[in-house]
Amino acid sequence: PAGIAHRTVANLLTGAQLYRFRQRPPLYTVDWTKAGGRGRIFWCDDDETQTVDLSGYSSGTDVLGDPITLSAAYEVGMSPVFCAR
Repeated sequence: PAGIAHRTVANLLTGAQLYRFRQRPPLYTVDWTKAGGRGRIFWCDDDETQTVDLSGYSSGTDVLGDPITLSAAYEVGMSPVFCAR
């Protein structure tokens, strides 16, 4: 799983521009653009969770590349999720 996570994150970030880093502990976000697409990465401090509204996104994946279920009350943990608009 660690190798899959590394490959997934590297593929998502290669060629992307990251901007607008926000920290409101325990939640952290950073916006991204890549090849005409855009979105946001969400993660929390260790052992923390935060409920966020992901219903405005068109797709999302976890660090293993598996799709996540977008909802108005998604629980973000310490493992980043990558959402696209």
